[in-house]
Amino acid sequence: MARHHFLYSTDGFGCASLLVEIHKMRGYAAEVDLFIAQAVLQYLCLQNMSTAQAAFHCYTSQHPNIKRGPPYILPLLNFIWFLLKAVESGKLNTFKVLCEQYQPSIKRDPSYPDYLNKIGHIFFGIPLPRAQPQGFVISKQFLLQYHLGNILQSFFSGLDEESDTESEQGPQPSTSSRQHQRHAQQSSQMETEDLD
Repeated sequence: MARHHFLYSTDGFGCASLLVEIHKMRGYAAEVDLFIAQAVLQYLCLQNMSTAQAAFHCYTSQHPNIKRGPPYILPLLNFIWFLLKAVESGKLNTFKVLCEQYQPSIKRDPSYPDYLNKIGHIFFGIPLPRAQPQGFVISKQFLLQYHLGNILQSFFSGLDEESDTESEQGPQPSTSSRQHQRHAQQSSQMETEDLD
């Protein structure tokens, strides 16, 4: 709850100190970079660049498990450091290249792409991607069922047409039954010829 309140303040140092303590007490070692990345991305989404920078620099210098940098050992920390530089300089191409090159790090948290879309819109004027309406998923599923239903219907109607022609000619055995009957007739003819 305190972390949420820090996001709406301009106290990046206080937020970073809190995140360091929370991570040391409750976080996994592999999440050391996730704690600060979340906060920095959220600060940037709130257009609070100076607090995002202060939080990042304080967290990376205070946390005992982070080696001094940049560059950092952890790719996500390097991404955040470069992101802050790109936002500060306003270089759109740098932002795009960063987002492409650091995809494995970005994919670690499913909320990061949404944050980055918003950051791209706020600081670089990139249009926000259109949200897929929920109805699209349903209608796509409906279309798949509809096409599958048509395929099955045409298959069964093809069988119905065959059975209509068969009923006019009388019942017809299946292909495998016809082959079996033909083989049986040939065998019986051979047996009869042998007897003659």
